[in-house]
Amino acid sequence: MFPENLRLSGDLSAATRSADYLVLVVPTHVMREVCRRIAPDVRPEQIVINASKGIENDTLKRMSEVIGENLPLDNRHIATLYGPSHAEEVSQEIPTAVVAASSDLSTARRVRDLFLTDYFRVYSSQDIIGVEYGGSLKNVVAIAAGICDGAGFGDNTKARCSPVPWRKFHAWA
Repeated sequence: MFPENLRLSGDLSAATRSADYLVLVVPTHVMREVCRRIAPDVRPEQIVINASKGIENDTLKRMSEVIGENLPLDNRHIATLYGPSHAEEVSQEIPTAVVAASSDLSTARRVRDLFLTDYFRVYSSQDIIGVEYGGSLKNVVAIAAGICDGAGFGDNTKARCSPVPWRKFHAWA
């Protein structure tokens, strides 16, 4: 199922040097270390695509910020590719939509074109900050919605726009 022009390698340094695009999909707590390891082999013209959702624990930085601090390239060459999506559904060619975001719209469009298929729709955006925060925080909102469901609250509670008096509920006191 891999494209014929995709080359696999166990040599991180060689793979980094030979690629036009680097796709980083690692746990957020090791992103900084992975970037430091590949930094000597990254070329300034390469495009680095982050697909790791989350915020760095110690610094509270977005992944594109961590990448930008640790790789020798201009931030215009950093992009983020975020869902919501499930890899197993993509592998089954179930229609999916995601966003390729970069501070540079031409980079976002290049990433869009790289991943776009008949069943994998990629939109492009310059709002890399919004895309990364949205992708990183959506699970927090989902957990809160699940708590509301578990507590027997309805949709009105989940959708409430004004502050909720949480102190009345022992679970959140």
